Amino acid sequence: MARTVDVHAHLVPPRVLDAIHADGSAHGFTVVAGAGGVPRVVTGGSSRSRSLDPFFLDVDGRIEWLDRYGVEVQAIAPVASLVDYRARPEDAAWLARIFNVELAEMASRHPDRLVGVASVPLQDAALAAAELEYAVQTLGLRAVQIATNVRGRHLDGPELDPFWAKAQELEILVILHPAAVSAAEPLKDYHLGTVLAFPFDTAVAAASLICGGVLERFPRLDVCLPHAGGLLPYQITRVDRAYEVGLIPQTLPQPPSAYLERFYFDAVLDDPSALKLLIEKVGPDRLLLGTDCPFEMAIDAVKTVERIPDLTTRQRESILGGVATRLLRLTT
Repeated sequence: MARTVDVHAHLVPPRVLDAIHADGSAHGFTVVAGAGGVPRVVTGGSSRSRSLDPFFLDVDGRIEWLDRYGVEVQAIAPVASLVDYRARPEDAAWLARIFNVELAEMASRHPDRLVGVASVPLQDAALAAAELEYAVQTLGLRAVQIATNVRGRHLDGPELDPFWAKAQELEILVILHPAAVSAAEPLKDYHLGTVLAFPFDTAVAAASLICGGVLERFPRLDVCLPHAGGLLPYQITRVDRAYEVGLIPQTLPQPPSAYLERFYFDAVLDDPSALKLLIEKVGPDRLLLGTDCPFEMAIDAVKTVERIPDLTTRQRESILGGVATRLLRLTT
């Protein structure tokens, strides 16, 4: 039976906070005490802050969590907003390097349970490509997480091609994750920014990769969309219609829906029937286990996958970890 592999989770090594305490002010990052003494990281480019409750920092507690929810291996990435694309590129590169080194060290202490996911300063594609190469070839990280926009710009601009080229060359999985989503600002009530604006921004980011020709320019690129693709898989026929009537430039050799199968999707969507629809569109070999641990909206993904109807044993094992084992180059 295939192991269970979670491709969507977050962890902040405590020594990252130590490094920010020691040297972060020179780069525009600080750690302050929030409510109840919980540390808050203030990021360099936007003066935004992120509270880090103890469960973000607790490595031993994470292993216990994995055991409790039946996850054998977890890919750990920083909270996406911490490597701030609004910071100066060299400052974001400083923090990305600290995260990459510490996550690699943490994974090395739990080699059978944790794998590290890299961060890069995507506001400078050359710096991002160089950091990605170091993270993968020197530190041994197994994927890279980037935000769904760069200072409000889509991900299809030619200025980002050095990063995409390096990701394709290294054959590394690129995980898109919403961060600094402008549409979330007016939706703070009821946390609707997280609930609705995040999946919307994922859809916009993925559609820009399709319509902007990134997937054409880099045909071997592997990209994972969180939260089951956000809105895109369920509105892709509307994108096709825009292509048919000329609202989307018809420079693509195929309609947008033809590129949906180029993405991987994590199963962070607690709705087996919706995941079944996604599988019908892209196939079971494009769906990966994900939990979004340790956020409040984390799901028991193993049980969710087990509830998807009409899957064969092989298909279920593929989703639970078979495909992720290949993408993350885990030893079998």
